[in-house]
Formats: sequence, structure tokens, C-alpha cells
Amino acid sequence: MLNETPADDCQAIEALVARFLQAFSQTPDAPVDLGILHSLCLPQALMVKCVGAERQVYDLASFIAPREALLNGGGISGFREYPLEGRTDVFGQIAQHLCSYEKSWLAGGQARQGRGVKTFQLVRMNDGWKISAMAWDDEREHLVCDVEGKLPLPVPVRFSKESGCVYNGRPDPTRR
Repeated sequence: MLNETPADDCQAIEALVARFLQAFSQTPDAPVDLGILHSLCLPQALMVKCVGAERQVYDLASFIAPREALLNGGGISGFREYPLEGRTDVFGQIAQHLCSYEKSWLAGGQARQGRGVKTFQLVRMNDGWKISAMAWDDEREHLVCDVEGKLPLPVPVRFSKESGCVYNGRPDPTRR
């Protein structure tokens, strides 16, 4: 069970997540500079794209480079990404933040939008909270947040030493 989370920790983590997402937003007067992510993340942070059949795992540099090129290359404009709803759990010097998010942009003169869920793993360093890992998945058929962007209800999970994870009272079918 997680301890009570001090409000200032939750506020600091939510502000850090908001700065992370805002870093990708385009403005007409300046190019996108994702260099701010170096101050928000540990140098060894991992970013994992879970959209589609293949998982793509990035270190910080390989995550930043193609996104900066896309956002500054002229193919899309008006890109914005922002959190909708989130929850934060803190235990001592570690935390996790799960949030739904929305993104919108123009591509080829057409308005586009999408939503999904991101999970952030964080550690408290001497200079404050830092992201150690982030993973995301986007909405698609049969995998959606509700109309207001609320997070999907978690599947009840409990752990049993004998059988591993148990989902909804049934043993995990992937473990034999």
C-alpha cells in the first residue's frame, strides 16, 4: 500500500509532466526545442512507444531527434499535447504518474487529433523529481478513454506467490 502523498510532491510531479507534454507544442514564433527534456529526465531515461504491434524503445537522444525534426520540418503545424486526467502515487523517493492526454495538429491542411495514455516513472533526486522512464499507447478501436478523456478503469490485479499475477480473480493465462 502506498503512503499518503504530500500535496507538494503531487503538484511537483504534475507540473513536471505538464512541462514534458508542453515541450512538444509548436508556436509560430519559435522552433520546438526538446532540449528541455534533458532537465526533466534522468540522462539514462527510457521512452517506450507501445502503439502498434512493435514496441519501440528509445534512450533520450534517440527519442528527441526524430520528434524535433518532425515538429520543425514543416510537415505538421499547430501541434499541441496536453494532459486530460491523471493520478500520481508516491512511495518515499519513487513515484508513478498515469495520465490520459490529447494531441492535435494540422497535416496537409487537415485537422488531426488523437488521445492516449502515458505512464511516467519518476525518482526524487537532489534537485527534485526526474523522469526515469515513460511509456505511451494511443487510443484505437477497442482501446479508448471515455468521452471526457478519463482514464480507463484499471483491471483489478492482485499478486499470488504461487501463481503469479491474478486478473479479475482468474490466474494469468500467459503463465503456466
